[in-house]
Amino acid sequence: MIEEKKGGKGKTIAIVILTILLIGSLGYIAYDVYFYKYFKKEVKVEEKKETKKVAKEVELKDNTIKRQVIRNFEQITKIDIFDREYTYSGGIIFDKEKVTSEDIPEDFKLYSAFNSGNLKSEELESECNTSGECKVINSELTEIQKAKLSVDGGGKYKISDVKNNIKEVYGTDFDYSNELTSSKNCPNVPVVTNEYFYTNSACGDTAFNHIEKYVYKVTVKENYVYVYAAVAYNYFNDGLNSNGITYLDSKIYKNLEKEEYSGNTDDFELNENNYQEFSKYKITFEKTDEGDYIFKESVRIEK
Repeated sequence: MIEEKKGGKGKTIAIVILTILLIGSLGYIAYDVYFYKYFKKEVKVEEKKETKKVAKEVELKDNTIKRQVIRNFEQITKIDIFDREYTYSGGIIFDKEKVTSEDIPEDFKLYSAFNSGNLKSEELESECNTSGECKVINSELTEIQKAKLSVDGGGKYKISDVKNNIKEVYGTDFDYSNELTSSKNCPNVPVVTNEYFYTNSACGDTAFNHIEKYVYKVTVKENYVYVYAAVAYNYFNDGLNSNGITYLDSKIYKNLEKEEYSGNTDDFELNENNYQEFSKYKITFEKTDEGDYIFKESVRIEK
């Protein structure tokens, strides 16, 4: 009888031990399946976030966007302003190591629009006498306004078109004034009405120079497009300009420090064969919500 009690007691202990072991095993399995694996998953997610790829510049292959950006690039390098600090086409864009959109005065934006070829100009109405002398006869103008305009090369531009162009290229609203349309600029705008700018194309003789450009690469990164261009400066018309700068005939310079290039301007062409010899710039355009690519900055990357 005593041995039977001992045997029963032993079985009870064994059952208790087995139950504990079973509970422990089930607990371990639950931990492994639900907690540990879930924890590992969370860790992997965090690691994935930390190793997110950084966007890189790649070649722009979309020809539609490329044409739009190159058109804007050409416009910002066609700023013809006379009797100012910058007396050469495109000079303000390439004059310094870095030039931002905020550095460009309002009148420069206006005249880059006029000289871009991107605006539609309406011809002025005129009549000529038997001696061949012609005058503007637009009926919407006063006699005083007509007298200020030249028949040869003169035109009129819708102010709304000009404002839209500047918005698309520079991303800013343009508010014109009489000071911005002075005779010091080319073309000059002697008449402004509520709807139109009336221009004269003749600028007169002046010491002047221009730039040669060659775009050798166009890239894109996220909402930015980058134009890489080589630039050469062509100085001609011997003499001094209003700032006392000497203009040398038939010379090409690498940059404004005037590192002379031994070439002949009569047949000079900046192209894929020689662009490495000249100053190089990286011009940045940013995509807007409207789909425009506006000028942000120009940076000299190599002299």
